[in-house]
Amino acid sequence: MAKIKGIAWGGTKVDKEKYEATAKFFAEVLGFKVVRSDRDITIYQLPNGDVFEVIGPTQAVELNPFVSGPKIDFLVDDVAEMRGEMEKHGIKFEGPVFSSPDQSWANFHAPDGHLYGMTDMHGHPSHKVK
Repeated sequence: MAKIKGIAWGGTKVDKEKYEATAKFFAEVLGFKVVRSDRDITIYQLPNGDVFEVIGPTQAVELNPFVSGPKIDFLVDDVAEMRGEMEKHGIKFEGPVFSSPDQSWANFHAPDGHLYGMTDMHGHPSHKVK
């Protein structure tokens, strides 16, 4: 599996029906390390120390009327390679892999129904993380 390099912080707030599949997706498909998992919250730590959270409806209840997962981009070494690996897991992509001189990117739908992205931003300092 291709390696996700990191994000500064990110999270997705999901309803009860999507929580388990979403939490498993980030652990099993993307390989995020679970550092805490309690009722309706799973917290992951990425190799560079960044944090990502899957938050169910009983956590941060004050946000329920307002938040349903943001879109963020994960840093990878090779967008096309990662896309191929994710498609083997049935992950659906929105559009092609886009490219510019300093990066490539692609957008995909996770089990929570939200749109996320990945990029290989060639100059990003997190590429030094092994």
